[in-house]
Amino acid sequence: MRRATVLLFLPLWLLGMNLPARGERPAKLVAVRVRDFRDPALLQFLRSGPDVAGYDAESRSLHVLARARDLARMDSLGLEYEVQIEDLAAFESALRQSGYMEYFHDYARCKEELERAEQRFPRIARVYDLGDGWEKTQGLADRDILAIKISDKVELEEDEPEVAIVANHHAREIITPEIAVFLLNYLVERYGKDPYVTYLVDHRQIWILPTLNPDGLDYVHKVDRWWRKNRRRITDGVYGVDLNRNYGYKWGYDDIGSSGDPSSEVYRGEAPFSEPETQAFRDLCLTHHFRIVISLHSYGRLVLFPWGYVRENTPDHEVFVALADSMVRYNRYRPGNAASGAIYITNGDAGDWLYGEQIEKEKAFGFTLEVGNAFHPDTSEIRDLILENLGPVLYAIWAAGEEPIVETIPLPDTEDEVGPYVVRAKIRPAIPLTRPQNLDPEGLWLHYSVDGAPFDSVRLMPTGSRDEYAAAIPSVRGGRLYRYYISARSLEGKRGAAPRCAPDSVFQFRARPDTLPPAIEHIPLAERSVFDPACPVRATIRDASGIDSAWVEYRMDEWVIYGAEMVEVSRDQFEGSIPLAPARAWQTVWYRILAKDASRRGNVAVAPDTGWYQLRLVPDRLLDFEDSPGLVVASGGEWEWGIPTSGPKGAHSGMRVWATRLDGTYGNLADARLNTPPIDLTHARAATFRFWHWYRFEFGEGTLWDGGNLKISVDGGPFQVLETSQRGYDRVVDSYNAVLGGEPAYGGPPGTGEQWRLETFDLTPFVGHTVTLQFHFGSDHYVTDFGWYIDDVSWSVRNEGTPRVALLLQPRHTSDMEGPYLIAAEVEDDAPGVRVELVYRTDSAWLRLPMRREESWYVAEIPGQPLGTHIEYYVEARDADGNVVRDPVAAPDHAYSFWVTDDGPSPRIWPDSIRIVVPVAGAELLVDTLWIANGGLLDLIVRIRAETEGPGIGAGLVYSGREREASVCESFAGLEAIPLWSKGGIGDRSAGIRAQQENSANAVAASSESGVLVLRWPASSSARLTTWPDGEKYRLECRQERVYLASEDEQRWLVAFPAEVRAGVVQVALPEKVLGPEWSVVYLQVSESEGTALRVTRAGLDVPWLSVRPDSAVIGKGGKLPVRVIVDPRALGPAGGKGWLRIQMNLSGGKEVSVPVRVEFGTPVGVNRKARHAASRFELRPAFANPFNQGTTISFRVAERSAVELAILDGRGRVVRILWDGEAGEGEYQVHWDGKDSAGTDVPSGVYFCRMRARDRASDQLWTAGEKLLLLR
Repeated sequence: MRRATVLLFLPLWLLGMNLPARGERPAKLVAVRVRDFRDPALLQFLRSGPDVAGYDAESRSLHVLARARDLARMDSLGLEYEVQIEDLAAFESALRQSGYMEYFHDYARCKEELERAEQRFPRIARVYDLGDGWEKTQGLADRDILAIKISDKVELEEDEPEVAIVANHHAREIITPEIAVFLLNYLVERYGKDPYVTYLVDHRQIWILPTLNPDGLDYVHKVDRWWRKNRRRITDGVYGVDLNRNYGYKWGYDDIGSSGDPSSEVYRGEAPFSEPETQAFRDLCLTHHFRIVISLHSYGRLVLFPWGYVRENTPDHEVFVALADSMVRYNRYRPGNAASGAIYITNGDAGDWLYGEQIEKEKAFGFTLEVGNAFHPDTSEIRDLILENLGPVLYAIWAAGEEPIVETIPLPDTEDEVGPYVVRAKIRPAIPLTRPQNLDPEGLWLHYSVDGAPFDSVRLMPTGSRDEYAAAIPSVRGGRLYRYYISARSLEGKRGAAPRCAPDSVFQFRARPDTLPPAIEHIPLAERSVFDPACPVRATIRDASGIDSAWVEYRMDEWVIYGAEMVEVSRDQFEGSIPLAPARAWQTVWYRILAKDASRRGNVAVAPDTGWYQLRLVPDRLLDFEDSPGLVVASGGEWEWGIPTSGPKGAHSGMRVWATRLDGTYGNLADARLNTPPIDLTHARAATFRFWHWYRFEFGEGTLWDGGNLKISVDGGPFQVLETSQRGYDRVVDSYNAVLGGEPAYGGPPGTGEQWRLETFDLTPFVGHTVTLQFHFGSDHYVTDFGWYIDDVSWSVRNEGTPRVALLLQPRHTSDMEGPYLIAAEVEDDAPGVRVELVYRTDSAWLRLPMRREESWYVAEIPGQPLGTHIEYYVEARDADGNVVRDPVAAPDHAYSFWVTDDGPSPRIWPDSIRIVVPVAGAELLVDTLWIANGGLLDLIVRIRAETEGPGIGAGLVYSGREREASVCESFAGLEAIPLWSKGGIGDRSAGIRAQQENSANAVAASSESGVLVLRWPASSSARLTTWPDGEKYRLECRQERVYLASEDEQRWLVAFPAEVRAGVVQVALPEKVLGPEWSVVYLQVSESEGTALRVTRAGLDVPWLSVRPDSAVIGKGGKLPVRVIVDPRALGPAGGKGWLRIQMNLSGGKEVSVPVRVEFGTPVGVNRKARHAASRFELRPAFANPFNQGTTISFRVAERSAVELAILDGRGRVVRILWDGEAGEGEYQVHWDGKDSAGTDVPSGVYFCRMRARDRASDQLWTAGEKLLLLR
């Protein structure tokens, strides 16, 4: 009835798993509302023995597989309930057709897993036949009750704590054998590799029973998916005893939670332990002293403990609570018992008997883990359900040992090389299972080792805080690697440790300078609306030393850099904001994120690594859902706003979306409507609506059962399907869907919408009205799926025939009080008669100036203003039809502006010197950072050149580059050109100048790839500009601190640029948009009145060993420019090198700052030749598998015996685990990493690095290599 590809992604709980009922069946799944488990009506209903599938604590509802009599009884008792699955038989049929059951172990596969483990690991694993299933006792089948024992001496009964894990009391709870089978394989396969697993197997006896109900499990797989009991034949047509109601303690205590009626799903049997299955488990418990027993069930996300038969606590209630609280730290389940209200009353269950029976056996602490939220978990969730319960089970195995509890926060790597290093720990007695436990005050020790030396020990002493003890690891001169662990002894002779498996696994940290920059994670922004006043920028920034500061740098044009601080809004989460107002449509905002760590070195990271992120400003109203929901939920509970973790598992842009479910699948019978704000089209000529979406709805048998479409309401009227889409809808929803049946909608076969797609709707038919758009989603009664995800909703309203305005010349902050301040704009219209005005204000009142036409340009001049004046302005164009357009589009709310100010550039440069120590001669490039910030309002223009002492040059003479000019001008008063940056980003090309006296006219040549030129020449001279290859000639004329660009053969001027005239020198910046990308070279000629000529040519800043990126920039107010100082040690001699960074700035007097750079070698160059051969003796190979989720194998090669360290590092560069630390002889090696840290704890998903370091004996050099690993949980 349904395609398998749909059903392979079943929802997390049965509420979302249904199919259309094509015919009535007797059984339904209903959710019964529970206000109080002591409600008389509910108790009376439970006495009737309904088939309770599970309890959902979140919604406080019992899920009951109800037949007609159950429904009638609930109606008569007045119980509130809701039908979740109308036809269980139809649902089961769909499951089987989908192949869903193939994802789970039946009895035969469980048996194979046990036998395979015994065959592969006979020293630690042995299979036991505990007895027969009921059908085998009757000669009807051949199924046994099988268990596997796992211990280091499996053939012996050692005096070690014993633990049992039993699954599948109830046949239909098919997730529980999966957990048991995974656990047994986890233990046997990791033994000898994982220190924690090895410790547990060596010190415990572990029994695992994958299925206690083998007959029932096979019946579920082959016949009836809903079967609960075993397969005992009671009478004709009546089968089965509920095994978890057949235990002897308080068996048949009352009829609440168990029944004496054989036809009941909770039939307790004719007598305690009447069933061969419970007899087999009983006999195992009577011959072994299990301290803790875990019984796996599903579902409810609960950890339950006795008592179950009454609402009372056991005498050992505190022990149960302590153990349960520890277990739920791993899976976040809810702990409790009947007395706490966590679950309804039952009797005759395993947990009560395990604890309550203390005559024939010693007491055992029995726990029930109710796994997940469904009998039929989504197949993609099976592994998650297994792993979330692995931690609780491993903890229970460990807790059975009654070892002292030691908890500590491992010390991180530190830059403190002096010490001492204080280790603190919380140490408590074990949770008592057999007798009270007490710490031995003389048995608390800190053990440590430095750089591989033997472990030393120091006593842990109380700190005065409850249960807290501390000791210090003394520093060792030259010590780098510190390894340590904590041990604690009880008066009862038990030993605990941290890590738990110490000394096989230990903590470690390094005392050394932090040289790793922070790790920055950022999802680039794509588009923002010009109507938005600002754009938030968010990033995750991590560093082992902490973050000292973070900020976002941005530029709104090609050349001026601004900065905005980012603040830490939560742990590792930083947020800043880029002001957008005012903004032009289609303007590009370049931005990047920088972070400096709190280490002494002050490591800096930049994202992206090269270039800039680019954000485009669009003239539409844009809702990207990053800052606010933007849309309004009109009905239904499905629509959610936030970060998706299912479906596309990410947004189209940014992080947030609207979705019918952010995590999981949508519900049944959904009628969910999501509205836009009203859109005013009353004055529009045309309008367009766009959105991006990802979707997957229920589809099968060629039919679309669920779906979504877009509707429109005009002037508050009813919503109708909007069909004016460029692409159109996919299909028509089947009429069985009561919400969207018969309507066109999105949805289809798998793959139809499983990628982000843009939809465009024409709203032009609705101009003259106000409209509201609505995303309407509807589902039927049955199977659900991931649903609908909406992002980046936008709409544009335009008036056809209206003018188009683009501002081309804008004043920047200036100190010029005389003015005027020239504004130029380009205006186009399809008819004559357009009127263009410059609107400005210096206080509250807006003033208007007509803009005169110059060819295709319109210009106006704002009069000069006194210092301290803030001038706001915009351009407004009105055509003959009365259509009005402004630039910026959000004016007058957001206008352009500039200041008349004497707040000149205020540079800050740090550090004042740079010293780089090269660790090994012949090392690769080394990078340090020089910072230049501008605290003034006016732009700071900087140019940096690297200089160094050259061979054979006399004192006081320096040279730039490999060439030396004999006639270097000591006083340069001529022409200068500063290429700023190329299209690829700051510093992608380096360029500089050198001057030579000649008799020819002055000229400067610079590649237009450099983007922007800052030109300087004497104010008394005229200048001419020639482009190549087209040979166009232009003249440059300076008038009142403006440079006008005019065509050489025409008198009209084309454009003007702000200029500065200081000390008789003109300075102007020509942006790339004026130079034009087709110009490959620009020549500028200057004629000086004195007739003296200088020629300036391009020369690279290629000091052999020292360079900077970028070498020039314009920094706006608040901007901070990181300049990478790059040293190539290979170009230096044994004595190192000394140089300077000369920083020229546009300050009065032409201030220049010099920052000395010193490079020294840490080891003699004489070993360099041998060091280069180390790479041939070692090799680190790519890991397999990669990416991985369970484990990966890392291979490396050693050509001769050497000291080798193989370590796993996280994204911050912190050591997570040492996989190899010791000698390795010649040969190939393979090491397995299981995704755990040194404490045996699973590390989260993310990027990790495998680092190999080896000591080359021939050169005594340290060889290092790394591989990137991707762990996906």
